[in-house]
Amino acid sequence: MEPPIFALDRYTVLANSPRILTKPIAGGNQELLRVGCFMAVDETGSTVAFRTDEAPLLRPQFEVFTNGEASELMLHVAPEGEAQVVRAPDSAGDVVGRLRPHARGPLLARSWRVEGPDGTTVGELADRNARTALARRWRRRRAREAFELRPAGGGPVAWLLRDPDPEPYLLRVVAKAGFAIDRRLLLACALVVPALEGMTDYLRPRSPVR
Repeated sequence: MEPPIFALDRYTVLANSPRILTKPIAGGNQELLRVGCFMAVDETGSTVAFRTDEAPLLRPQFEVFTNGEASELMLHVAPEGEAQVVRAPDSAGDVVGRLRPHARGPLLARSWRVEGPDGTTVGELADRNARTALARRWRRRRAREAFELRPAGGGPVAWLLRDPDPEPYLLRVVAKAGFAIDRRLLLACALVVPALEGMTDYLRPRSPVR
């Protein structure tokens, strides 16, 4: 099973691949990805890298490197379905944001509140199940899950879309111009959704969209 790859605006985040991926630059190739690494590179060559260790499923850890400065970002996905995004220089850490499931059963939730570090709601992450024209354009021959990330108070939305074959496990984040949610939280949503799916796939079967 190939790992997911996330795209956000001008950033591309490549996740946990057994391969080493490169992109051409002047004077040779720039190595983007090693085994066990997340790396993001924008158009200017600035790098934001996510590196994961062998943490358990419910508590994956990520190190974040921005402009050469290292910090740690930890995703906590609780059994009841809540996901915390924590910057953790020590065991306590500072909460960067949370995803809290709406009603209808925590593990069966089809939408989550996206909260900022102070607990205020900054948006909603909703499972749209590929029922939109945008998602249908992406899925082509097969149904793929689509998640919509909508800022609180309205405004431009972002989509987390599952790509069709030949990359069935590829997930793209498509953000419209003017999208207002902190990029860290948007990346966190992209990372949390597969973690939530990993816990819920065996609880609720996926129904293809006709």
